[in-house]
Amino acid sequence: MDSETAANFVKGKQVAVVGFQKSGLDIAMECSMVNGVEHPCTVVIRTPHWNLPDFSPWGLNLGYLYLNRFSELMVHKPGEGMLLSLLATTLSPLRWAFSKYVEYYIKHKNRLDKHGMVPDHSFLNEWSSCSIAVEPEGFYNRVEEGSIKLIKRAKTLGFSKEGSDDSAAVPLYGECIHPRIPQLAIIGFSESFANLYTSEIRCRWLAELLDGKFELPSVKIMEKDIEEWDEYKKRYTYRKYYRRSCIAALHIWHHDQLCKDMGWNPKRKQPLG
Repeated sequence: MDSETAANFVKGKQVAVVGFQKSGLDIAMECSMVNGVEHPCTVVIRTPHWNLPDFSPWGLNLGYLYLNRFSELMVHKPGEGMLLSLLATTLSPLRWAFSKYVEYYIKHKNRLDKHGMVPDHSFLNEWSSCSIAVEPEGFYNRVEEGSIKLIKRAKTLGFSKEGSDDSAAVPLYGECIHPRIPQLAIIGFSESFANLYTSEIRCRWLAELLDGKFELPSVKIMEKDIEEWDEYKKRYTYRKYYRRSCIAALHIWHHDQLCKDMGWNPKRKQPLG
């Protein structure tokens, strides 16, 4: 459906959007542009999110806060040694400050208190869950003018029950191989904020494995590694999404582990060609 057909489809209609992430935000914005305040678009929300007005709060690119090796030193990592664990604990106040800095910016920019849309989890939880969305420009201006209405609903109304479900987990070593089914590889199941590059390096890792350049460790070691990654996700991701298999806050660390398996220098990654 092209944009003109979609606009004609919703024109003059009362539209309700269920959900408050990227697709829901985009659809609500498009509907508000077509119908204005005469037929406002209603967004039904179970869980408020730290949706970003832009990627550079007060001119400071989030990459400097969350997408570098220093930022990963502030987070406890799977397989870390005592020194890295101590460093992550020592830097926890800075980790907290980074999160609060971004939260304050979003609350101020979008007037979340006024609209009752302040999340009950931290921005770090949101980031570590791969649930960050950059909202359309002027979204909350549409809310202010009345062409978009935000309605927060109880979490049990019409939605599945929250909470972790161990049966839903897919335990994957290297985020792509089941330790007890090593003949099967799944690429792209686990998310990061560098999805294309992450999937590429996993494909190269798999090719090197199939070519005999290295061997998988024992099932016991693989399962222990999976358990450590699971503990990391439980600690940092928003409880509703920790089964999402997101490695956003540690994607460099993950890439480094794959590089070490292949015999590459993780600090100077080779081209994937």
